[in-house]
Amino acid sequence: MQNQQRKLDDESLHIIKELQQIPDSKKTFLTEICFDVAITFGKRTEYRMLYFNFNLRKIFFLRHAKVREEILFSSLSQVGLDDKIKIIWNDLFGNATTHYIITQSYSDTVQIFYLLRTLSFHPLSRFFEEDFKHDIVKKKYSVKCKKRGQTAWAHRQMIIYNGEFILFGDNPHIPLTICPLSSKVSFTIHANYILEINTAIRKIILSFSNDHELNMTYNTLMTCEQFIRPPVIIKVRTFTSNKLAYLLNSCRDICIKNMLYPDECVEHFAVLCEILRAITKKRSVTQGNKKEIMIEEDEYLKKPQIGKKIIYPEDELKQYCLTDDPKKYYKNFVSVGKGGFGDVYKVQRIDEQGYVALKVLKHSVEERSEKMGIEVARMKLWDHPNLIKMIGCWLFGNQVFISMEYCSLGTLKTIIKNQPMPLQDIAYVIQCSLKGLEYIHKQGFIHRDIKTTNIMLDGNYNVKIIDFGLVVRISSNPSNRAGSKSYMAPEVIKQIPYNEKVDVWSIGCVAQELFETQPPYKEHGVIKGMFKTAVYGAEGLRDITKAPVDFVDFINKCFVFESKDRASCTELLTCSFFNLSNKSKYFH
Repeated sequence: MQNQQRKLDDESLHIIKELQQIPDSKKTFLTEICFDVAITFGKRTEYRMLYFNFNLRKIFFLRHAKVREEILFSSLSQVGLDDKIKIIWNDLFGNATTHYIITQSYSDTVQIFYLLRTLSFHPLSRFFEEDFKHDIVKKKYSVKCKKRGQTAWAHRQMIIYNGEFILFGDNPHIPLTICPLSSKVSFTIHANYILEINTAIRKIILSFSNDHELNMTYNTLMTCEQFIRPPVIIKVRTFTSNKLAYLLNSCRDICIKNMLYPDECVEHFAVLCEILRAITKKRSVTQGNKKEIMIEEDEYLKKPQIGKKIIYPEDELKQYCLTDDPKKYYKNFVSVGKGGFGDVYKVQRIDEQGYVALKVLKHSVEERSEKMGIEVARMKLWDHPNLIKMIGCWLFGNQVFISMEYCSLGTLKTIIKNQPMPLQDIAYVIQCSLKGLEYIHKQGFIHRDIKTTNIMLDGNYNVKIIDFGLVVRISSNPSNRAGSKSYMAPEVIKQIPYNEKVDVWSIGCVAQELFETQPPYKEHGVIKGMFKTAVYGAEGLRDITKAPVDFVDFINKCFVFESKDRASCTELLTCSFFNLSNKSKYFH
């Protein structure tokens, strides 16, 4: 017997209508949801239960109630929709994998696409349960049956809801089959109490114990229908429409190459232009003279008025410098690092009383005298066990040479090159770094370049913050972009006035990198990472299942989007996470 026309019962329709009228303020956050789909893995296609867990921030691919694959929310790079849902996700090192998802109904497609695409914007996105439960508002019938597999019949518990039916095995919490009751689904009754169900992706054969159970099942299914969701609407689909048409061709290519979405670029156009200027070093990244585009791009070019520049006598470089050749004091120069502002050498004292680090500043005194003076003055005047200490300074041949403590264990970047740092060592290193930063902030300064290559360990396991080349006074109300892009706070990227809290954001990036070996968004590239940071904030730890609660709490306090609400170094030092520090192998 073939199925007749299905029609949803009035009670279910009424419940769904009431559900749609619930205001967001009274809704419940969605914690998990499942969809039964087919997914491509290279050239093969397999059935999977797509299980979103929003507390763990993971998508699990289940088969027979067992996890076969999993994807972190944070790894989602791009989600598209044609006849199938296309997802591209990146591993920690930026290697991309592509899957295509084939759904059982258009309504399933709409829900899955919306979830995946929103999560690819920002992995901490939240959703409401009431927006996704339309098909399970009314439980109509439950019956035991058998499902035909490839080789045998398996016992199942069938539960029929108003918009779908679910088959469970031994575990009543993990569905083995979900069938949305869309118009594509058909039913055929066969002899021996057999019900054949044809869906968009598979055929399901069920066997019942008697004619009554079969007929009850069939008749109930005839009163069920999946909720029809409105079609997906993406207002801007290409980088040649809307405001994006005014981007320079080279800038448009950058957006496409870095897998930015056209619609989010239009929505945050001024931020996009700011980031493109930072990357391309161009004053303007748009073309043409359309007034509103020029006004919007100019928004971030307008800097706040800064008062009269103050010259501080303590920042005068020459008062700290000897004028003879530093080679009179050191020998055996061995290059140990190169940076944007100079080269660093490991050198031996002439009297052979140990080694020091000698930094040779790249620019001449005429080019950066003021900046050099600030850097040298800080190293000379500051006195804290977690800040690198200057030993001597020379002005010779129009170049500046700075000798300082030699840190034989290297930078944090070097230490985690092959594996993440243990939590107790992270606690020790970050605690010491915060103490150093707390001192800097109390002196009235911002470091502005906190990263794993600017924090070192000496031979006695003392943590040393280095490189004061970008240090600036808090009182100067800075707004210019400075530092390393992967560690910048949102306000620095957007070039709006900021304070010492930008160092707190950066120390959060360092802590995350020590734990996961990569700073936030690194797998998505610098440009996309900057855009996401500026618009949405940090992603938080990628896999929170691997971290204790107090470490997650510490990271979250560092990554508060609004700087006024972000914790200070002093406040962070009270976090319970640092109770681990005395268990570190570096602790002494």
